Amino acid sequence: MKKSQLVKYLFFSLIIISKLLQAQNTLMQTSAIQIINNINDSIFLDYKNIKIDNDYTYNIEQSSIDWGNKLLKELNISELNNYEKAVSINKYIYDNIEFCGFRANNIKEIIENKKGNCFCHARLGIFLLRLAGVPSKFVYEIHIRKCIIPRKIKGKNKKTGLYGCAHNDHIWVFFYDNGNWIPFDSSLGIIGINEFITKRWDNKFLMGPPFVIYEDTGNGLVKMKNITNKLWNNKPKDSFKIIDFNTWFEFLSSFSEMKIEDFDKPLDKSLLLKISKMSKLWYN
Repeated sequence: MKKSQLVKYLFFSLIIISKLLQAQNTLMQTSAIQIINNINDSIFLDYKNIKIDNDYTYNIEQSSIDWGNKLLKELNISELNNYEKAVSINKYIYDNIEFCGFRANNIKEIIENKKGNCFCHARLGIFLLRLAGVPSKFVYEIHIRKCIIPRKIKGKNKKTGLYGCAHNDHIWVFFYDNGNWIPFDSSLGIIGINEFITKRWDNKFLMGPPFVIYEDTGNGLVKMKNITNKLWNNKPKDSFKIIDFNTWFEFLSSFSEMKIEDFDKPLDKSLLLKISKMSKLWYN
């Protein structure tokens, strides 16, 4: 083989090897992503073991599973798509489980008492959605509350709530349909991003607007992902009535990088001041 032919052969051989290595690397990356997705899918479809955090998994008793299967059969949703299943389940919980301060220890207590707080609604929603084959996970929000002095004292004494207020947080659910994670809040009868934005924004006295929002990453209520800006970008700019768009998003920018554990300790005074100013704008 001539020298020029050998050089050309080596050159093209290197190109082919490089392409093969790139293809192999891409395949490995795709496989890794698929493995991660499969792991998350299995977590978000597990109705028998709902992970609350790394130290606690909520195990569903068999009697509740039997009750859930019977209910889903009565709702006749087996042939529906994920969104339609979620609508039917949301309506059942909203109509039959009173939203109140009661916090049950298990699904059985929620069923028997027919009432519960937002955490009860979220757990029951996740249980029934997953039982129906719809992937679902927790969403945690911090919202603006009108913090009167008695509520601040109550929050401080009971060590509940955030930034010095009692119960200024809320838990609901995301369910998966057609490539999207969609809001599901049976405690307020909300399903879909449009209802979430309309009901949570237009009614100033419902519970205050959520401003920091986190989604479950497969670890329950810990190590959640901050999706504040991502979610609020779904709200049309011209629909901001109580607080204008620029003011609201300038406010959000102060919290969009904060981790959920950052709220377990006293907030910086500058952040507390921003929350106070926004509260006055909202409740004026």
